Amino acid sequence: MSRSTLVEAADLSVVFGQGRHRVAAAKSVSFVVPAGGSFGLVGESGSGKSTVLRVIAGLIDDWSGRVALDGRPVARRRSLAERKLVQMVFQDPYGSLHPHHTVDRTLAEPARVRSTGSTGSRSGSAGCCRRSAWGRSIASAIPISSPAASASGWPSPAP
Repeated sequence: MSRSTLVEAADLSVVFGQGRHRVAAAKSVSFVVPAGGSFGLVGESGSGKSTVLRVIAGLIDDWSGRVALDGRPVARRRSLAERKLVQMVFQDPYGSLHPHHTVDRTLAEPARVRSTGSTGSRSGSAGCCRRSAWGRSIASAIPISSPAASASGWPSPAP
């Protein structure tokens, strides 16, 4: 697990329940997200995508396999510092995105709440946008309310 690797999961498995109620929510999942890279976790509803991401975020601590963040293996039970390395963005855009807040403000909020210093500043969140595939212009965008655009999930420029 290299320091140039931002997130790595190796042979990650999660099982819920016991006996005849036992359900394998994720089986032998492996992937690497390089530092500065991007990654899409795609699958059918119920395939374990959110479960895998919850393990990586430290929200589920009953799993097997290996997980590393920023090149360092993490334990099943994480310290507060380790939990601060990952921020979960939930799937429902209507519950996750405020229709009147810019993307910049939305990205800055978790860092501000967790008091991570300059990471929560406008330049920190705009820097995240600049490094993403969306580019700098997305930082000042707001989610729009027209039915067609809302369905696409793409924000529009702020007024």
